Amino acid sequence: GNRHACRYCKQVFVAAFGVTSYFRVSGAAARDRHQISCAQNPGNTCFCGKLFDNPTARDSHAGTCDANPEHRFDCQFCGDTFITTFGMLGQGGRDQRDSHAERCAKNPLNSACQHCGLTFVKSEVWLGEVETQCSAHEEVCTANPRNRFPCRHCGLAFVTHKRLLLGRDGEADREEHEAVCAMIPCEYAVQESEGWLSITKHTQPDQQIIVSKADEIEEDTDVGD
Repeated sequence: GNRHACRYCKQVFVAAFGVTSYFRVSGAAARDRHQISCAQNPGNTCFCGKLFDNPTARDSHAGTCDANPEHRFDCQFCGDTFITTFGMLGQGGRDQRDSHAERCAKNPLNSACQHCGLTFVKSEVWLGEVETQCSAHEEVCTANPRNRFPCRHCGLAFVTHKRLLLGRDGEADREEHEAVCAMIPCEYAVQESEGWLSITKHTQPDQQIIVSKADEIEEDTDVGD
């Protein structure tokens, strides 16, 4: 027939005839040319989804493509992916993966602080166990909530630093700061109702002082005179 469909996208190419009834455009030839670079031709699509005119161009690109599975290496512990890069500053993904896996926080041979994430690597610990060193670090870790004392007024945190030199007591620093904190709230609550002011101390809610606004204004006037 004169109708030739692409095997991938089903686009139809029709033969065109000249005035002398000879083929001027071959539908089959047009289809074949189209199929080489068809967007749905799986043979021309790289791992990254980019379309190429022919398999040779695709393979040339795939040799350095980041999406090529041969260039991608996943850590067996945390799942992070390391990709081989090319060029003068290129790096091997496999070497990066292996170097990372040795120090990975999720490597069962290592131990990581649950507060700051600092990892103690088994191969770098010569004395004792990594678990023991990690536990000792967690006790003095500045990210440990037990070593952090936020101001009850402004929220500023004071951290305990447990060391021989330049150590700091976070709780003592917090108490010293709270005494002069600019965000200390007033200890009295004032409410207005029908021309009267009700003054209540937060620490003694059952005791109120009732003051007339008119009397208060008059007193202020007398003082000014």
